[in-house]
Amino acid sequence: MILQAVPQEDYEDEDVDAEDATLYGHAVQSSPDAGTRRPSGPGKVAKVRSVAQSEEPQQQVTFLVILGTCCCLGILGVGTALALLGRYGEETAHAGTIGFAPGEPSLAVFSYGPSTDAAIAWLAASILEGEFANVTAAMRDTSQPSPFSPSLQLGGGGGKVRQILPDGHLVGVWQPPLREQVARQLRALSHGDVSKMMRRVHELGPPRVADLNSASGAVVPEADAFLSMRALLAEDEGDDDDRDEAESSDRGGGMRQLEDAMGRRTKIVLVSHPHHLPYLSILARASGFKVLSLPASAYDAVPWTDFGCSPLGYAPSTSPEEALEREASRFSSFAQALRDSDEDRFARLQPMLQAANATLHFHLCVARQLASGTVAAVAAAPNVTAIGGAVAACSVA
Repeated sequence: MILQAVPQEDYEDEDVDAEDATLYGHAVQSSPDAGTRRPSGPGKVAKVRSVAQSEEPQQQVTFLVILGTCCCLGILGVGTALALLGRYGEETAHAGTIGFAPGEPSLAVFSYGPSTDAAIAWLAASILEGEFANVTAAMRDTSQPSPFSPSLQLGGGGGKVRQILPDGHLVGVWQPPLREQVARQLRALSHGDVSKMMRRVHELGPPRVADLNSASGAVVPEADAFLSMRALLAEDEGDDDDRDEAESSDRGGGMRQLEDAMGRRTKIVLVSHPHHLPYLSILARASGFKVLSLPASAYDAVPWTDFGCSPLGYAPSTSPEEALEREASRFSSFAQALRDSDEDRFARLQPMLQAANATLHFHLCVARQLASGTVAAVAAAPNVTAIGGAVAACSVA
């Protein structure tokens, strides 16, 4: 037959014994001539098995190494995540929402000029980080009057001391908390380039320090910044509004005036260059806020010279007199626009307008005295500085 013509190949080396059957998953079939075949050495399957058995310990070691590495990386990743979550939780506990510290107002930090942003950011960060006690402890000689507040201490004459802002009534004086735990719960809103300075240098940014600039980073007008501030603080005080709804109805006002709704609860502390505070105060008051300010001693404690500024807080290339004249011009324009647009509102704000105007004129008087050198005779007296003489000359109402 044709099949018989095909030569038979020798399969003796491929015999599968019963022990190797487990590698194939089936039983070994007996062959009719199985008894006639001679015993053979290890076949191909036996060789494969031998190689597999020799590599098995090495594979187990490799597997254990990979498993150990994965466990270490997993533990490291979990530890890192827990550390980040712990830090986030700590910041969130301190941050919360705007005005988180019970009974404490929010800080409103405003730029005044490129030469003063670093100093203002430093002052705000000192308050928010609970280091204000260290700042006041290192403040300058208190025997000399503040260049930012009237005083007759060195005037040597009679007269009534000029009243300027903060006066404790129209603009209250706020003392920063000295306890670090309370200070770190304070919130702030920042406007202008000082926002970038606080974030870049002092690592103070959202959510604890809200940025009042536009989403693109462009600086918006200060009047618009106060509108944004109102919206942010109104969201935080939603629960307070519900609680006060019954009180509002008793007063007969479902549509409460902003000043009535926010006068008791929404207080802001203006933080900026002292010469910029009169204009900011009238903007804040016109927006319905209860305005507070830092004491003059806080600005006296600022190391102006360390930031490349004069004792009045200006760079050597900037004239304080010219800067104050521009500030006075902005203030006059706002007052005139307020008079033209809303006479009733202008009348209600008249006391604040007069006080802010007097404050600006005091600062301008000091700057002019120092620029003209007319205080040389006063400064020649023992222990009297040029600034002290200028302050005394401008303090009489």
